[in-house]
Amino acid sequence: LTVTVTAENGDIAEYNVTLNVALGDNTDLATFTVNGSDVQDGDSVDLAPYTTEVEVEAVAVDENATVEVSGADALEAGENVLTVKVTAQNGDVVEYNVILMVALGNDTSLATFTVNGDDVENESVVDLAHGVTSVDVVAEATDPDATVEIVGGSDLEDGQNDLVVTVTAPNGDV
Repeated sequence: LTVTVTAENGDIAEYNVTLNVALGDNTDLATFTVNGSDVQDGDSVDLAPYTTEVEVEAVAVDENATVEVSGADALEAGENVLTVKVTAQNGDVVEYNVILMVALGNDTSLATFTVNGDDVENESVVDLAHGVTSVDVVAEATDPDATVEIVGGSDLEDGQNDLVVTVTAPNGDV
């Protein structure tokens, strides 16, 4: 700020003053949503199995503050932490955290199911030559975290033999 004073005789004097306006310190959020639903620091959001990302809207009250979102993608089954970091104009930082709970998978399907290299389906009948005592069974679950149990692919006898493939999803569904 410059103040100029002119005396009656025409003499001029200038006075300079520096005015420092403090930088904003507001780290509040005006808007904070996950998948369109309002959330706040410390909340937990339940998500469907196999959810890998969420849509986050985070807007600071102070337009001069910066907002950084991390943890909204590459989600895995179980607990994931979403962090919104707000940095005020003066450098103050506040983090808002929300727990994203992705439900355990419930998929019990098979991506691959073969007997001796041939594709089969549930309830299929596979005819084998007399004297065959075992078959090569490949059963891979669609969900990589599911478990697969194969019973009956060996110690075969003449006549009907049962081959049972049980897929257990991560959430316990069979």
